[in-house]
Amino acid sequence: MTDTIQAVPAREVKLARSWRHRCPGPVRLLIAILLVGIAWGITFGLRHLIDAPSFQTPFFVCAIVLSSWIGGAGPGITATLLSIFAIEYSFTEPRYTIGFTWSEVPKFTVFFLAGGFISLLARRQRRDEEALLVARESLEEKVCERTAELETANVQLTAEIAERKRAESALQRLNRAWRVRGMLNRSVARSADEQELASRACQALIRVGGYQLAWLASADNGVVRAEAHASVSGFQDKQEAWAAGGTGHTLAAKSMLAGVATACTLRDRSPDLPKDAWAARNGVKAVLALPLISEGGIMGVLMVYSEEWDAFDKKEADLLQEAANDMAQGIALFRTRAAKATAETALKRTQEELERVARATTMGELTASIAHEINQPLAAVVTNANACLRWLDREPPELDEARETARRIIRDGKRGSEVLARIRALLKNEAPKHEPLAVNEVVEEILALTRSSMTDIVLVKNLGEDLPLVDGDRVQLQQVLLNLVLNAVEAMKDTEEPQKLLRLETRLTNDSEVEVTVADTGPGLAPEMLDRVFTTFFTTKANGLGMGLAICRSILEQHGGKLWAESDPGAGATFHFTIPLNPP
Repeated sequence: MTDTIQAVPAREVKLARSWRHRCPGPVRLLIAILLVGIAWGITFGLRHLIDAPSFQTPFFVCAIVLSSWIGGAGPGITATLLSIFAIEYSFTEPRYTIGFTWSEVPKFTVFFLAGGFISLLARRQRRDEEALLVARESLEEKVCERTAELETANVQLTAEIAERKRAESALQRLNRAWRVRGMLNRSVARSADEQELASRACQALIRVGGYQLAWLASADNGVVRAEAHASVSGFQDKQEAWAAGGTGHTLAAKSMLAGVATACTLRDRSPDLPKDAWAARNGVKAVLALPLISEGGIMGVLMVYSEEWDAFDKKEADLLQEAANDMAQGIALFRTRAAKATAETALKRTQEELERVARATTMGELTASIAHEINQPLAAVVTNANACLRWLDREPPELDEARETARRIIRDGKRGSEVLARIRALLKNEAPKHEPLAVNEVVEEILALTRSSMTDIVLVKNLGEDLPLVDGDRVQLQQVLLNLVLNAVEAMKDTEEPQKLLRLETRLTNDSEVEVTVADTGPGLAPEMLDRVFTTFFTTKANGLGMGLAICRSILEQHGGKLWAESDPGAGATFHFTIPLNPP
């Protein structure tokens, strides 16, 4: 509503009434007298041209009408009386005398009545006209007042509309900023790495925020380097935005240095703003630099370009800064994950090396037993070979005995080969290879390796029958069981018990795992040591490394099982571990 109603001021209406409706009574009487005089003069001047009784009254009637119209009833009646006197004096025989005859009474009576009637009609018309003029003045005054009120209301409404438009524009920008923040948070959850997050963030600012251009720069010793960008279709020369000395480069560096959001428009005439030609070509009118702030410091800057002059007010800039900080937390999370993955990889390599060293150390302790295990089949092979030769040297040769001796030679040779194969597998640094295994076979293989070290120990085996196969790596499970058996043997080395017992048991605990138990009759463990023995570098041996049980627990946890210890001080220690069954 910008048009206003134009009204006639009340002062102009009063001036239009002043010459007729507002003139004083004496003036109106003088006007009536003057008009009668004019009528008398005209009639008197024309008396020789038309000498008829009917010609005497028209001009006086006109004077009466005009006097009544101008002055009302009083001047009209006055004009009527003066007209009767003028006609009687100047135009009725005998002329220039005052005297009425009975024959003239009807004529002058009708003339008077006609003049009075005209005066009354003029009075009524004048009164109605004055009422209309008063009503018009009142209406004009009301129209002027209403017009002023409408003009005031129009100004207020215009201001309210402008304010509402500004509020709606600000609300739209805030809603846009909230949508951008929500999309950036979803991008953090959906991205696989830092580069994908940067790309998703720039695209969200264009698609959801409706901005013209967005690019993200990393902070590398104060050097601004663009990592990702996105823009609307048709945007030209994007490289100028992040090129050294180009558009936005100085602003990005300034924002990273200050650590606060920096917004500016072309009106500022700031050297940090886009070049006029580049901005006009792409419709850029405002720029916002958002530093990516996390607990570790400033990680980079996010640059946003808009086609609106009033973009990036304080509320919108603050909300976008919060979104940028959320994004910085996501980048920090990805970097933490990458560092954790690198550390876990290094830890895994170190653990593998420690396992190999532990296996080599264990095998070093078993050198004598290994030599004994190998010498036994070799000595048996030599003895059986000599016996075979003797059976063949007889006359006649004892072929059946020689064949049986040859079979024993083959058996002892295979036995020695199996011993070497088990030693080679333990010493090889091979990656874990899970396969279906029989737990009892693993137990028998370890007992074959450690038999020579248990000369004064009584072995009690209680192996479950028809146990289902488990899922595991043969070499790693051999290492676990070998470590537990050797620890038990060493624990009983200096014991004064009359009988040293080593108990080995296997059983099916439920439908999903097999439990293995290794128990000894050594000095046992104190209650506070039951958990510490599995801690890295903790050992109860004088020359121990403190790695064996920690590695054993790690191996079993990787298999989906667990390892724990029980002990009654003075009555020995018992170690249990479980292995999940091989899935069908």
